[in-house]
Parts: sequence; C-alpha cells; structure tokens
Amino acid sequence: MDRYLPTFYPVIGKKVDEYYSTPSQLRIIIRPGEISDRDLSRLIKYKVKLRNLDVQFNDWILGKECREGLLYLLNNQHPRWLCLVRRNAISQVRLEDSWDRMTIVIKEQYSKPWMKKEEGVPEGFLTELGLDSVTGWDIKFAVYYS
Repeated sequence: MDRYLPTFYPVIGKKVDEYYSTPSQLRIIIRPGEISDRDLSRLIKYKVKLRNLDVQFNDWILGKECREGLLYLLNNQHPRWLCLVRRNAISQVRLEDSWDRMTIVIKEQYSKPWMKKEEGVPEGFLTELGLDSVTGWDIKFAVYYS
C-alpha cells in the first residue's frame, strides 16, 4: 500500500481538490497475517487530503466491527483530529499483532504528559478527537521521541 498510494494518488500541493474532484474508490483486501504491525498513517493523510476517496476494507478477515472501526477512523472529520493529521503530529497509527489493538503514535512536541507514561487513555480524550465511535479496537497512545 505504501507504494500504491503515491503512484495513483500523488499529492499535488494544497490544491488537491482541483485534480481529484471526482469520487473514487479504493478497496483494500487484507489477507490473513497481513494486518499485524501495519501503519495506517499514510492512508489517513491521503484520506484527509482526498475527501472524495471512498476507502473500503474486506470484512471476511477483519470482521464487521473492526472494519467499521477502521472506516470511522479514516472518515473522522473532528476538527482536533484533522488538525493533528494536517500538522503531521501523528507519526504512526499502528495495528498491533492482536487484531483489536491500535496504537496512535504522537510526536513528542504534540503529546500530552500522560502519553509518556504507560497509562490508559483518560476518560473523554477519545471524544475530544472524535475517536469515541471507533468500534472493535482498543486504542492506545504512544510518543515518538525524535
């Protein structure tokens, strides 16, 4: 996927909508064993820039709840989430070995103090980012020390 996206969806400055104004669909088929340790940050950044891009995942491997959670994450239009994505504050969005765990890695300068400790996500924080409706995934946060 990392080589596919720049080939067919090259990012062209800030006027992306002029080039990609027609709706398009990207169907991602995940085979067994391919979901673990995947980084979705590039796909999330493309989805923010290409609003007319409809991304679909097969659900025969993920399951309906996990698939819907990923789609909600990709289509999240919450202003705080979009701000983090556009500022490149999100270093990675990793799907862990167990299929139901997702780690969002934030660059140190944008991180909260609690993210530097191995604690759970404070109550209400997912709502602040519009991630409270991401179903099927246990979301954790980590810090990227550059």
